[in-house]
Amino acid sequence: EGRVWVGTQRGLNRLDADGRHFERLFHEPGRAGSLAADWVFALHRGPGGTLWVGTVGGGVDRWTGDAGRFENYSLASLADGPRELDDVFALHETPDGRVWVGTRAGLVVLDPRQRAVERVDLTGVPDNQPLVTTMHADATGRLWVGSLDHGVFAIDTATRRWALAHPGPPGAAGNLPK
Repeated sequence: EGRVWVGTQRGLNRLDADGRHFERLFHEPGRAGSLAADWVFALHRGPGGTLWVGTVGGGVDRWTGDAGRFENYSLASLADGPRELDDVFALHETPDGRVWVGTRAGLVVLDPRQRAVERVDLTGVPDNQPLVTTMHADATGRLWVGSLDHGVFAIDTATRRWALAHPGPPGAAGNLPK
């Protein structure tokens, strides 16, 4: 679409392709379709062109494009989980339409068509999930997930199997999984 999107602590900014039209989008309490929260930490353009917005405190928003509104997915509500699930720091949409979401309370897979979420256990200890700060898919479809205090994970998105890519303490040399 040729637009530049920039997330800030005070909303989402959009610059049109012609460089002449600039718009700021905010959370507007009581207005359906507005941004869920003003602090926008993550943006991701999916394979089909969908713009996903990760907010701190509001979960995930999907920009509806021509309708000019957001559809919100409160991960905490959908998972019946802690409010930290709505603090979103990383996003990645897979070709099947699912959105992998890095949150303050771990990794979540959102199925927007079903409005359902699945939490991905990366530690074996439900109350000790990593704060996921970044993610990137490689050419094989493996998703690399970085966390604040648990290292780097390599995840097969089809099977949900994962390996700790950097098993040592922070700063230690490690081997990457094959």
